[in-house]
Amino acid sequence: MGRREEQRAPALLQAWVDMKSRKIAAKGRQERTSTPRGGVTEALAVIKARAMASKLGVNREGASPSDTTTSNTIMGAKQPPTSPRPKTEDSSEPIWKQHMVMAAKKRKGKATAQERQPTTSGVSALESNSTLGTALQGKKRLPKPRSSSQIDELVWSKAMLDAQAQVIDEYKINCDIEEYYSKMCHVGKPLLAEEVQRRTQAIYDYRAKKQIYRENRRKSD
Repeated sequence: MGRREEQRAPALLQAWVDMKSRKIAAKGRQERTSTPRGGVTEALAVIKARAMASKLGVNREGASPSDTTTSNTIMGAKQPPTSPRPKTEDSSEPIWKQHMVMAAKKRKGKATAQERQPTTSGVSALESNSTLGTALQGKKRLPKPRSSSQIDELVWSKAMLDAQAQVIDEYKINCDIEEYYSKMCHVGKPLLAEEVQRRTQAIYDYRAKKQIYRENRRKSD
């Protein structure tokens, strides 16, 4: 008799579990609206009973799907609703890589800002100085004596013409110096203007000094 009772125990336990599941299915709708704690308690009891049945070797495949659904529904009634998580950037990448990406974005933004700003290159500056006279106007002129603040425009103009004549004679230029300047490359134009300016300043200093000497001599007489 002892062995028969041991064999019948799993079957009786399974029947008890099925009975509890049917009761939960019948009372689930009422307990979810009125007293959800009672449904949860019953569901916990069913889970404990099934755990005991599994320890005793009871086959759980016989449980109806409605019982499982009912217990899951009751258990889910107690759980609070989960709010969706805000989307965040993927933090799986290392920190140094994120910093490199941010630095690259900053450099790209700076490069774009620099491209928008108007830049004056040497070529554009030479294009604005299309003639030799225009290029010489932008050069710095020094008075004689250096302590003075004024330049004799008449003496300077004559010194510039003589300087251009010296360049034409020395470098064997067979055409007008302005025409020759317009045909020069972007490298030769500033060099020619610098040479004419240097010679003009030297001639002006000599003539201005000589003129000051004559004026002082006349005052002494």
